[in-house]
Amino acid sequence: MTRNRISCCYFPTTAIFIDDNAGYLKTLESQLDKQLAYHFNTSPLDAVELLNKHCNTTPYIKKWLSNLSDPETDLGSEIEHNEFTHSYIDVDIQAIHKEIYSPLRFDEISLVIVDYAMPLMNGVQFCEKLAKLPVKKLMLTGQASFETGVNALNEKIIDKFIVKEGTTNFRDALNNAINELQHQYFTDLSTTVIDNLVTDPNCCLDNSEFIDFFNNLCQKHNFIEYYLVKHNGSMLLLDIKGNPSWLVVKTTEEIEGDYQLAADNGFPKDIIESLKNREKLAFHVTEDDFIKYNNEHWHDFLHPAKKLSGNVYYSLIKGSSEYNIRAEDIASYDSYLKKL
Repeated sequence: MTRNRISCCYFPTTAIFIDDNAGYLKTLESQLDKQLAYHFNTSPLDAVELLNKHCNTTPYIKKWLSNLSDPETDLGSEIEHNEFTHSYIDVDIQAIHKEIYSPLRFDEISLVIVDYAMPLMNGVQFCEKLAKLPVKKLMLTGQASFETGVNALNEKIIDKFIVKEGTTNFRDALNNAINELQHQYFTDLSTTVIDNLVTDPNCCLDNSEFIDFFNNLCQKHNFIEYYLVKHNGSMLLLDIKGNPSWLVVKTTEEIEGDYQLAADNGFPKDIIESLKNREKLAFHVTEDDFIKYNNEHWHDFLHPAKKLSGNVYYSLIKGSSEYNIRAEDIASYDSYLKKL
C-alpha cells in the first residue's frame, strides 16, 4: 500500500465485524490476521448503538491540540491559524508519545467490517448511520450486489468493499484492506497536525523517499507502533512486546545548526568535527535532554548518522536508556492480545 503521508502516530486498534449470520462470522475468524484485535456482533442495531457511544467524534487527536486566542503570540512552526475558529492551533508534540502507557489505546475502534446482505438493515443502511463517526467502513458483498458496493463507495458511504465470492485470495484481500483502512484512520485524524507541520521544509512526513524508507524500516524491524516526537519526522517506535526504539531524522540545515551551536559554545573538537562532517546526529527529546547535552553530556545525545537521500540523514537507536521513557510502564500490544 502506498501512503502519501505518515500520520503523527499509529498503534493497533480494534475492528468490529457485523453480520447477522453467526456461522459466517465463525468461518471468517480463521482467515483473520493473528495480530488483529476484533469483536463480532450479530445485531446491526446493537452495533450502531455501541459504535455511536464508543466512537467519539473528536477522538484522541484532540488531546494534542489547543486553541490560542492571542494572534500576537510568537507562533513558531508548530502553530496554524484556523479560519473557522479565528484562533490559532498549538500542536503539543511532546504529548503524543505518552499514549504508550495506556492499554486503552488498543480498545479504540478504527474500522467496521459489515456484510451487505442482512434482513433488518443492509450494509449500506448500516454505514449511513455511522456517517458522523471517524471509523472506516469496509463492506463485504456478494457478486449480485457488486454494483451496490460501487455506488456506496462513490457516494462515500463506505471506504472500501470486497466481493466475497470470486475474489482471488480472499483472505489476503481482506487482511490487506483491514490494514490499509486502519492506517488511513490515523492519517485522516492527523490531517490538522500534518498540514501544519509540513509547511516546515525540515519536515519529512510527506517526503515520498522518507515514506518508503520509513515503511520499510517498520517492516524490517517489526515495529507495529510509532509516535512523532519531533516536527521533522523523528519517531518513537515500539514492537509488539513494547520494546522502544528511536528514529532520529535531521536535514542538513538542522545538522548545520547543531554544528554552529557546538562551535559557538566551545564543545570538544571531536564533537564539532563529527557534526561538521555529518557523522553524528544530536538528538534531544525534552528540554532537560537539551540542558544535559549543553552541560558536557554530549556523547549521551550523539548518534551515528546515515544518509537517507538528498539532504536527509537518520539514525536508529535501540532501547530507551538515553531518554526519559519508563520502559517498564509501556503497555504492550502483546499483553493486550493475551487478555482478549
